[in-house]
This record gives sequence, C-alpha cells and structure tokens, in this order.
Amino acid sequence: MSEIESVALDWELDGRGWATCSFHVDDHVVKVSASYLSDALKSLLDSARDLGLGSSSSFAHLSQEPGCTRIFLSGAGFGGADRVYLQVVRFGDSSGDDMTWEDGRLVWAGVVLLSAYVKSVQRAGRAVLETWGDEGYLAQWGMPFPMARLETLDQVLESRPM
Repeated sequence: MSEIESVALDWELDGRGWATCSFHVDDHVVKVSASYLSDALKSLLDSARDLGLGSSSSFAHLSQEPGCTRIFLSGAGFGGADRVYLQVVRFGDSSGDDMTWEDGRLVWAGVVLLSAYVKSVQRAGRAVLETWGDEGYLAQWGMPFPMARLETLDQVLESRPM
C-alpha cells in the first residue's frame, strides 16, 4: 500500500436530516450518506480533534437507516510520520442493542496524510457553518451545529500546527 498524498473531505446537507460525506483521495471519491440518527458531523470533528491532540487512533460514526458507516483511523503519526490509516466500513444494521460489528464491509482503505485529514475535517465544518449558519443547520439537520467541537478543533490546530 502506497502513501497517498492528498485527502479532502466535503460535508453536504442533502435534505432534511440527510447529508453526504465525500472523501476525495487523489483521483478517487468515496461517498457516505448520513442521517440525523446520529450527530455525524460532530463525530467527524471529534475524530479529527483526537488525532490533532496526538491520539494514534480514533473513529467516527455515521448513522444511516438501518445501517451505519464507521470511519476508522489508526496508526496516526507512527514513528513521527504525517500519516494515518483510514478505513471506511459499512455495517448493515446498527439498530440492535448490541450494535454488532460482525457484518462490516470494507468500502475503502488506505494511508492518507494525517495533517490533511485533520485540516479537511475542520474546513468541511467551517464550510457547513458558513453555508447554513446555526439556525439553518438546525432546521436542515435537526440538531444544533456542533460549534463547541469545531471551536475545539480550531484551538487544537492553532496550538499544534500540523
């Protein structure tokens, strides 16, 4: 597996309670839908914050109906390198009490630049806020914009430039 030099993330609200998260990795695009059943943008911001603070792994949860997609990030910064192993895994049914992990299907996996991932999540959050504002996001998504999470990520990137 070769290191991939570019990664960018877009977050588009697609209608009341639905969004599309697009990972642009070199010339490949991986699109994942998300529904209001989870606060998916908040989860992505949290994963980027964790990595920006030096965690070697994190994950984000994007609910769908009835399944979900989980974004697994591991091996971040191993040996001081600016990279992280990113896996996009789709699960068929996340509605049960046990939230089973056994039916996961790998959608995409590869090594991406750690700094590019963290910064692209921050940019995606900022773009959503600029496009929709607090009230528009609430009306469209059904939950308040995760402002505290975005501000925390901003602070992490200011104090620990990547």
